[in-house]
Amino acid sequence: MGFFERFNPDRPGPGVEKDAQPKPVFFVFLSVYTRKFYKLLQLNLIHFVFNLPAIILAFIISENIFHTISPKNEFPIFAWMSMACFLVAVNIISVGPFQSGFSYILRNFSREEHAFVWSDYIKIAKKNLKQSLLMCLINILIFCVLSSSITWYISSDQKSVFLTIAVGLQALLLLIFYMMQLYTYQLLVTFDLKLRHIYKNALLFSLARFFPNLLILLLCFAFIVIIMFNIIIALILLPTFAFSVVGLITNFYANRVIKKYMLKD
Repeated sequence: MGFFERFNPDRPGPGVEKDAQPKPVFFVFLSVYTRKFYKLLQLNLIHFVFNLPAIILAFIISENIFHTISPKNEFPIFAWMSMACFLVAVNIISVGPFQSGFSYILRNFSREEHAFVWSDYIKIAKKNLKQSLLMCLINILIFCVLSSSITWYISSDQKSVFLTIAVGLQALLLLIFYMMQLYTYQLLVTFDLKLRHIYKNALLFSLARFFPNLLILLLCFAFIVIIMFNIIIALILLPTFAFSVVGLITNFYANRVIKKYMLKD
């Protein structure tokens, strides 16, 4: 090899050793995040703007839920704001087409594959327009029905064993529904599936990996709550940082689950 060939960026690298151990998942995630930091910043800004109707709707719904529970507004503002941002971050309330573009790019980053932030975001949003719109409407409807029922029981004076059991089951259903959203949009942009099959597979993943799913949701919720403690920090990080971080966490996790069970070699 000539001296100047050593500086050729296209020359073959050393490759990966045959018996090399895979890196721990956390370090792979950290590597992806640091390498894609500026693209994630761009993606967060774009998605914040296009997803603004969903963010506003989430604030309205969350404020209404807390007001129903406590008409005297005994809860701090950051409580219902945290709930609103969490609903958006885990895809419960979203503008479906833009959420599909967001998930596609984060899925590619999770796979350590290339994606054009702007052009792919718009292309995938257009490609999945009808299906993703229907999905986001279904998600909002299911959340509103379950949360309204639970909220009514919490704020009501009518208590009984039967109602307590019924509401407990609804709370469990709502939790499972949260878990399903870790997978729905990535399934949408990865496979050519009908909507009922997307929800079916998401449900199976939610039940089969209940506790890992729960840990991911708790991690994302804790991250959002920490940000929302300070309104100034929140106003800075929500448009620039927060949604892409939560999105990368959930898509990184979901990609590994989907790859294991649906993309076997």
